[in-house]
Amino acid sequence: MRFAYVDGHKQEATPGSRGLCPCCGSVTIAKCGLHTIRHWAHQSLRACDPWWEPETDWHRQWKSHFPDAWQEVVQYDAQTGEKHVADVRTGNGMVIEFQHSVISFREARSRERFYPRMMWVVDLNRNPTEARRFRSLRELLDFPAVSPTLSLPWPRRSKLFETWSHATVPVLFDPGQEQDLWRYIGFKGQDIEHGTEARYLFRPVPKKALIEKNGGRYSPAASSPEHISVPST
Repeated sequence: MRFAYVDGHKQEATPGSRGLCPCCGSVTIAKCGLHTIRHWAHQSLRACDPWWEPETDWHRQWKSHFPDAWQEVVQYDAQTGEKHVADVRTGNGMVIEFQHSVISFREARSRERFYPRMMWVVDLNRNPTEARRFRSLRELLDFPAVSPTLSLPWPRRSKLFETWSHATVPVLFDPGQEQDLWRYIGFKGQDIEHGTEARYLFRPVPKKALIEKNGGRYSPAASSPEHISVPST
């Protein structure tokens, strides 16, 4: 995690410091090695939020577009007692979850039910093969001269896009090193279940516009992160 409470204040990790987890209140220890992003880790090995994933520099760069107070915000359901840490919760109550690792259908739907208003930003480079195909096909097409919708012919079923085909909230793919995100619209074509050609549909969403619409401040320097992992503890 990026933040913990030190003497009652939300702070980033500094060498030798200790804090308290904002979600479970347990002791956290600053991890400030040479080869990992500075972060807080629980003193015990347990993770307090089962939805927490190992954080990469991609996550950090995305979060850095928003005020510190909006990052890693604990959300609590008073009826069930369930607590989770939202990657970003904006001033108008929109939760933005930045997803790099593989996520199960069940967990994705659980998050969408838990957060009243949310959207996904998905790291397209999590699957390098699909990311390369996406970029090469997009470059071949006459877009956006013909239609505002990008229609990509796919030779076989895409596991990456199929994962998000049943999302109940907006899903935006981040191809990295570009000014646009790509909102997933769906697919059309033949029998995709049996691997015949289909076309996956996307619409461009300017990264700067998305960030600023949700109260953040766009920084071009944060558009090309390295994928350095932070342990999930």
